[in-house]
Amino acid sequence: QAEDGIRDIGVTGVQTCALPISLARYRLHEWLGYINSEVHKNFSPFFSPATTDEQKAAARANLGKRFDFVQQSLEGRDFLLGADFTVADAYLFTVLGWCRLVGIDLGQWPGLQAYHKRIAQRPSTQSAMRAEGLIK
Repeated sequence: QAEDGIRDIGVTGVQTCALPISLARYRLHEWLGYINSEVHKNFSPFFSPATTDEQKAAARANLGKRFDFVQQSLEGRDFLLGADFTVADAYLFTVLGWCRLVGIDLGQWPGLQAYHKRIAQRPSTQSAMRAEGLIK
């Protein structure tokens, strides 16, 4: 643990949740909660064979509203908390990647699409995706 109280969990380039008590720490938790409960959760219907087309359409509409909010929140920022890449960005990158699997075109949200592409180009992202067999 460093003198400033920030621990590194060994993931190069990712700020952990172990931020000192600050507004930034609470904003990080806020984003993690939002991604979990509002974005991740709304992908669930696409991965269940019992989901009807109407339910998928409702989930798609819900995701669109959430994507609108995230895109607006990213205006003028490189990452969710500003200039620094955090674990919330890594999480959002992952769930946004599911769009291509379920037929959602991120091009409807150009700011969100640019954000996703920017994270995909990070060396640490490239390394992790290669290690998981997601890219060559």
